[in-house]
Amino acid sequence: MYGLNKFDYFSNLYYAQVPYRSDDGFLDVWIRLVPSLDDSGLNDPALSGVDTATREARLTKAVAVHAPIRIEVQRTGNRREPFVPIAELRLQSEIQIDQEALHFDPVEGRGFVPHGALTSLRRSVYPASVHGRACSHEERERREHESIVKRVTRFFGRT
Repeated sequence: MYGLNKFDYFSNLYYAQVPYRSDDGFLDVWIRLVPSLDDSGLNDPALSGVDTATREARLTKAVAVHAPIRIEVQRTGNRREPFVPIAELRLQSEIQIDQEALHFDPVEGRGFVPHGALTSLRRSVYPASVHGRACSHEERERREHESIVKRVTRFFGRT
């Protein structure tokens, strides 16, 4: 897991893979998300297991106590520069969401514009990925049991 704790969403720092331009292109920054455990009750030993059930219980507790997550930025060019908090998010409630309708746009930054070679690649790869996804839960379930030949054939657009 390359240093990530896969059984605890709140013990990891989450870094962007590309730098972002801000301030009309005058400032390049790295962005990270920092979960905050202070005063949240998430340090409870009962929530420190190493399995999926404990991870989900800790997430449920985080939502219940409106645990904060900070967005921090660091200027590019000097890894020793400090990360500076610019916003704080608070978890409000768990929701049910249609996984097939959920999409991520790695290029839309809302004032922060990602750039670099990886961003250029993502401009074409992500829309292709969305196009290739199952459009319903039933379709996704059916695809889970397809043979490798059927998957490859669908991938190359022959069916």
